[in-house]
Amino acid sequence: MLNKVAVFTPSKGFGELIRQVLDDTDAFEVHVFQKVKAGFYEALELKPQLVILDGDLSAPLDRLCSSFNKRLEDVLFIYIPPSGDEGDPYNKTLPVHG
Repeated sequence: MLNKVAVFTPSKGFGELIRQVLDDTDAFEVHVFQKVKAGFYEALELKPQLVILDGDLSAPLDRLCSSFNKRLEDVLFIYIPPSGDEGDPYNKTLPVHG
């Protein structure tokens, strides 16, 4: 059984890169979402074990994590901060695992 991964990023190319890298391991079923609200409900149906969040999203990522945590048990988060943004507020506030 493959581990399900939901990738949230505004960049189609970046999402596809993550998908390709994880697909090459034959251990993951990767779904890429560019729109947070619609993607959230689709991802809930998938019940991912891992959610990867791109810091370039224009959405409140702390609320997104909280919404996933309320509905899914044991979901893990990986946060990819925006490049060059040392003052990123999510670096210390998100419940990330990597």
